[in-house]
Amino acid sequence: MFKFGNRTILLTLVFLVFLTRPVFASSTDGTIDSTYKFAWSENVGWLNFGTSYGNVHVTDSGLSGYALSENVGWINLDNVVNDGQGNLSGYAWGENVGWIKFNPTNGEVTINSSGEFSGSALGENIGWVIFDCSTSACVKTDWRPQSARPQCNNSSDDDSDGLTDYPQDSGCDSLTDTDEASAGGAALPPVVFNPPTPPSPTEENPQGGFRIVINDNAEATNSQTVSLGLYAGSDSKRMAISNYSDFRQASQETYKATKPWTLTEGDGMKTVYAKFFTEYGQPSEVVSDTIYLSLQTQKPISEMTVPELKAKISELLSLISSLKNQLDQLKPQENQAQKEVTEIPKDYLFSENLKYGDRNIHVRYLQIFLKSQGQDIYPERIISGWFGPLTKKAVIRFQEKYAFDILAPWGFQKGTGIVGKTTRAKINEMMKEGKE
Repeated sequence: MFKFGNRTILLTLVFLVFLTRPVFASSTDGTIDSTYKFAWSENVGWLNFGTSYGNVHVTDSGLSGYALSENVGWINLDNVVNDGQGNLSGYAWGENVGWIKFNPTNGEVTINSSGEFSGSALGENIGWVIFDCSTSACVKTDWRPQSARPQCNNSSDDDSDGLTDYPQDSGCDSLTDTDEASAGGAALPPVVFNPPTPPSPTEENPQGGFRIVINDNAEATNSQTVSLGLYAGSDSKRMAISNYSDFRQASQETYKATKPWTLTEGDGMKTVYAKFFTEYGQPSEVVSDTIYLSLQTQKPISEMTVPELKAKISELLSLISSLKNQLDQLKPQENQAQKEVTEIPKDYLFSENLKYGDRNIHVRYLQIFLKSQGQDIYPERIISGWFGPLTKKAVIRFQEKYAFDILAPWGFQKGTGIVGKTTRAKINEMMKEGKE
């Protein structure tokens, strides 16, 4: 761990004394989910928004409390602003990382109607901080945007009578009343609050459940315009579709089983997201599908120039790497075969970041390499394919042993335990020297 200054020690004491007050949470004053509480930065690792002493709260006006990084310490969130609809702006501050902007150019952080943080913040010293609940970098809160809350709990005078929300507005029977102008909201039937029912299995949708399919499950396309197949139950009346997981700029429309759609520009893997709504506005889970887009007119290999051939090779290697990652996830039965691997393939090089919690063949190769570095680096010598605490400690020892090559370029003094760019480069260099 970093050696923090006296101010940080004092700050920690303040946490212990003042921040252990009871936590009250609601859709207007939310706390952070006890499971989904981690954002990710490639340069400093995980940022925990849900520690006990951090006491993070989300309200209509902003964030408060502290996030905690294992590598850089506490980060104050009190200057992060919320516009009431989940669009965050302003800055967080950490003594060891400086300012982190929540609405930077080419990035933003928002909270959607499900309480999920999404997007990217930017630190002047640590780079991008990622919030993405389609990955493990997921932070959730029980706060909800004003537009997603009932009229009697949305901090707005919807009927213009000078009174706002329950119990101040006499037209509200409870916080769940959907109409400030009249009483009786509490007596609404339960179906009003139920999410849509998933569809049953059919010949077109054998597994059942909500689903979106691009071009009949095609793996690739050379057209930016595609056809979507959408599967929802009989009580799904509307839908929202987006090229982004946070559904930015998306609007609800009448549910249809098929729909033409335009993918985002540029070649590469594309994802389309969908969710469905009842007539009362209750949403389903988010579903998605992916397809590879290639718009470039392909020349025959024999007519390509050397630069074009190099670019094509790079493109194919990127696609192969992506497909390998998908294959690793889709074929867990290969885990048994991995157990038989005791050597790193002759021409293998580490080409992707590895971190705590990963479980794949690349982690196994990493453990084989660390084992070869001796007892002072990896005394446990366990080869499992899972990046656990022992592997992380071994990576930190390796990083600190070769700090000049791995840590110094980033200005770090202590190892992070993340196998990133400079760590991979050092490992690959040493493996190459060992083969010569």
